[in-house]
Amino acid sequence: YAMKEEIIRIIQDNTVIKEKINIDNTLDELGIDSLQMMEIIVQIEKKCDTKFAYYKLKNIKTVKDLLEAIKGE
Repeated sequence: YAMKEEIIRIIQDNTVIKEKINIDNTLDELGIDSLQMMEIIVQIEKKCDTKFAYYKLKNIKTVKDLLEAIKGE
């Protein structure tokens, strides 16, 4: 749960979205482009002391996908 909130905070810090972000939001809905996505990934890796399998990044379409990628699912 704490990780979910941290990820959402990182996403909010990197976008102009002011409304509440939920795990079902798509990255397109949030206006996240590939550069922003990489910035978010780097921040998550630092904050959560984790590494992403970069080949999985192309499959991330929603906030939930991002959370699952962190968990290694």
